[in-house]
Amino acid sequence: MASAPGTSATPVSSVTIAFSEAVVGFALGDLALTRDGLPVSLAAAVLTSSDGKTFVLGNLLGVTSTSGTYHVTLDATAAGISDGAGNAMVQSATATWTLDRDAPPAGLQVWASGTSSTPAEPATIAFSEPVTGLDVADLVLTRDGQTVPLAGSTLSTLDNRVYTLALGAFAAIDGTYVLSLTGPGLGITDAVGNAYVSTASASWTFVNSVSVPAGATLGDSTVRSGSDRIVKRGGGT
Repeated sequence: MASAPGTSATPVSSVTIAFSEAVVGFALGDLALTRDGLPVSLAAAVLTSSDGKTFVLGNLLGVTSTSGTYHVTLDATAAGISDGAGNAMVQSATATWTLDRDAPPAGLQVWASGTSSTPAEPATIAFSEPVTGLDVADLVLTRDGQTVPLAGSTLSTLDNRVYTLALGAFAAIDGTYVLSLTGPGLGITDAVGNAYVSTASASWTFVNSVSVPAGATLGDSTVRSGSDRIVKRGGGT
């Protein structure tokens, strides 16, 4: 049998069954279709042949448009197929393909979440499968609602599924940050062309300064654990 090869985002409209010679006794009921192991009705399908040797199982779009792995099987033991001399078919045949029409979702995670005195470095963008087309320009970083340009930041990956964004100084000023990846229209696609269309985001607050009210004094006990620097704010000392 022949069908759409491998994995595709396009539904299969027909499957070709080719015998080595003309046969008789082959009918639609000799074929079975499954998706992810579950039976799919072929009641609306049609089986045609012009020479009794090559057959086309058509009108399949109505039953092969859902994502999944499909098998069309011709079971020789249950079919009454034979050649002109009466030799019965003894070898079964199967055609297999996978339809993938699902957009690849993504998750965003930063090294430091919540409120921290440690800058969030790096950020990780993890897709459910390998994708292409992701670049720094697709990501938006804001601090306290204001856009922080990411020009000069780097984005790297080893497998095209998990990407690492170097934040560094872009997220080293006190404030509440949101990093987002918002589709569609970004040109991010999986191997069969399904586009990223959802939204992923991560938020965190970086605080590495201490407010000292007027008349107050900053003492050693005020220094938060893990701070590598203290920025004094306010009128105190």
